[in-house]
Amino acid sequence: MKLCFVTDANHANAANWLHYFATELGHEVHVISFTQVTREIKGVTLYDLTTSNKYLLLTKVPALRKLFRQINPDLVVAYRVQSYGFLSACTGFHPLIVVAQSQTIVWPPNSRTMSWFCKYAIRHADWMLSWVEHTTHHLIQLGANHNMIDTFPRGVRPELFFPKSESTPPTGQTIITTRSLEPEYKHDDIIHAVHSLIAIMPGVKYQIAGEGQRRRHLEKIVQQLGLHAHVEFLGYVPNASLPDRLHKADVYVSACLEDSVSMSLLEAMACGLLPVVPDTEPNQTWIQDGVNGLLFRPGDHSSLVQKLREALSNSPLRKKAREHNVKFIHEKVNWHTNMRRIEARFLQIIAQFQKH
Repeated sequence: MKLCFVTDANHANAANWLHYFATELGHEVHVISFTQVTREIKGVTLYDLTTSNKYLLLTKVPALRKLFRQINPDLVVAYRVQSYGFLSACTGFHPLIVVAQSQTIVWPPNSRTMSWFCKYAIRHADWMLSWVEHTTHHLIQLGANHNMIDTFPRGVRPELFFPKSESTPPTGQTIITTRSLEPEYKHDDIIHAVHSLIAIMPGVKYQIAGEGQRRRHLEKIVQQLGLHAHVEFLGYVPNASLPDRLHKADVYVSACLEDSVSMSLLEAMACGLLPVVPDTEPNQTWIQDGVNGLLFRPGDHSSLVQKLREALSNSPLRKKAREHNVKFIHEKVNWHTNMRRIEARFLQIIAQFQKH
C-alpha cells in the first residue's frame, strides 16, 4: 500500500504507528505534518506544511490537495477528526480514513463551529478508527454510522513492554510519568502532590519521562518547592528504552483529563506498574479502583496525594495489579494483532474503491 498520513508527526503515538507501517509491515508511507518535526521517523517520506498560527490552517487546503495529487496515495489517513480530518475532507480526496484520538472529539466541547468541522469530516470519511467505545459513542452523536467505525486500541508491543523479573524487589518509593510536558498533562499537579507526599514518605522519588514546552515552567516549580532531591526530569526517552525506565519504578501516575486511550497507561500496565489516574470515563475502561489500579478525583489535590500514598505503601495491591494488568494487556491489547487488523481494514477500503 501507498499510505499518506496527515498528522502531528512529533506525537510519540503517531510516530510509532508510522514507523511500524513503513519498516515492519513494509508499506510506502508518506507523512504530511503541520507542525515542525523534530524527531527521526525511519522509512517515511515527510512533507512539511508547518504553520505557527492554527488559524491559518484553512489556508493550507490548496497545498494539501496539491500534495495528495503529487503523492497519489492509495489511502489518506487523517489522525484527529477536528483538525487534520476536516482539512483532508476539504480536499475531496477519497478514500479517506479519519482517526478519532481525543476523548471529546469536539474542542472546546460547546463550540458550534468546531462541532460543524467534526461533522463535516465525519460525513466525508470513508471509514473511521476509534480507540475506545466512549469515543465511538461521541462519533455517533456527531452523525457517524456505527457500521463504519472500528473500535479497538492500537495496542502495546509485548516484546518491548513486559514486567521486570520478580527477583528484583520493589522499593515502593518510585513514581513515574511518561507523558509529554504539555499543559493538558498537568505535571504541576503531580509535582505539588509529591511535595505533600514527602512529608509522610520522605524517600519518595518522582521521575518524568518526556519533553515539551512546559519543561522550564515545571523545573521552576521543582526549584521553588525544593524538590531537586525528589524529582528527576529524564527528557525524551525512546520507545526502545522506555521499558527499562518503567521497570525501575513502582507506580505510574497521570493527571490528564483529556485522554481517550492513553498508550502510556497501557504500557505501564504491561510492565506491571500500579497505575494512579483520574477517575474519568476513559480510565474506567481499563482501571477498577482498588483492583488493578487507583482512581483519584479529578483536580482534587488531597485525593491524588492519598491515592499515591496508598499505591506506594500497599505492596499486596501492587502485586495483585501486576498479575491482573500483565495478563489483560497480553490477551486484549496486543500491538501486532491490532495493527494487523488495521492493515486489513485499509486493504479492504482500498479494494472497494479500486472496484469502482
